Amino acid sequence: MNKRSRLFWCLCWTAAFFCAADSALAQRRATQPRPASSTRNATTQPQAAGPERPTAAREAAPRATPKVARRGVQQRGTQQRSTSVPLGFPLEVERQQRVDQILRFWEVETAKITTFKADYERREYDPVMGPVGKPNAIVRGHVRYYAPDRGLMQDKQIYNFDPGAGQGDKPFKLAEDQHGEDWVCTGTSIFLKQPENKLLIERQLPPDLQGKAISEGPLPFLFGAKAETMKRRFWIREVTPKDNPNGDYFLEAIPKNREDAANYERVVVVLDKKDHFLPKKMEVTIRTLQAKGGAGKPGKTLRRVDVYVFKDRKVNDPTDRVKGFFATFVRPTLPKGWKTQVLDWNMQPVNGPIAEQPASSRQAQTRPKTDPRRAR
Repeated sequence: MNKRSRLFWCLCWTAAFFCAADSALAQRRATQPRPASSTRNATTQPQAAGPERPTAAREAAPRATPKVARRGVQQRGTQQRSTSVPLGFPLEVERQQRVDQILRFWEVETAKITTFKADYERREYDPVMGPVGKPNAIVRGHVRYYAPDRGLMQDKQIYNFDPGAGQGDKPFKLAEDQHGEDWVCTGTSIFLKQPENKLLIERQLPPDLQGKAISEGPLPFLFGAKAETMKRRFWIREVTPKDNPNGDYFLEAIPKNREDAANYERVVVVLDKKDHFLPKKMEVTIRTLQAKGGAGKPGKTLRRVDVYVFKDRKVNDPTDRVKGFFATFVRPTLPKGWKTQVLDWNMQPVNGPIAEQPASSRQAQTRPKTDPRRAR
């Protein structure tokens, strides 16, 4: 798959599928919070979107999650430079209250999650390098989460657009290189595969961030972040369309810091009202280009976009404890010919030059067969 560097984040997120529950949230569970009433809606659940419907929700072109590759290692520095304030922000008081309500419900509902798993399909749209109006790649994989500090996002099948296949029902061909940009948080380190560089990056977590860093990861939309963390990292507004039969919530997030903005321009996440406010879909705009026009007219706007759709979602499945679920949150196996790079949390190398992992080290790796922390 050509040029498929990914954020995973983190849309990995960063980002929340699931929220890391701390002591403050544990107290909030005892008394289910109700959103603050607004001048229009005094209900216990967020209702339809406000009067303004931003164009982002109406556009057919997808916007999805950040790429894994840049998410896991480049974003979370000790200091973050801010970006300029986007058009339409800050929000009017009433619209900001509405967003705060949704984020609070999101935080409370996802705090109930201990384990989560789902399959995903990612469609990558690149009008410059790929076909117009069609994805140039389709990737299928799965995501896993174990509260509060373990997560995984792994590409399993990669299909590239095949111009020679014609315009039939299946114009895609299984890619020869099936290595995706997998992302794993083991609780003590974050691992990221970069297939284009044949490199496995390990970012070590300091003790004070272990148990917390997953919410500070590439896609907080996937791996949990508190409402205040979300608002600190993103400009957020509701973009729920009028035609919304399932009552889902649509949020648009634009990075506030340059580290996130270097990976993606915006994320639109669709939250499932009926299922722990989990994301059903995420559309990440990686970059926007303006094509050259003719006769003094502006050219078309071209968007590089990744679209994630999540399926077969399961929350707190009791079979997770006997089906090797916890064995997935380990150091990824290093493919033949790949090299490793170990970084500290401040992105400084800790093991000198990039080196190939010794065979003895690979053979010594073991995978836990059961929950390492046992049943709670």
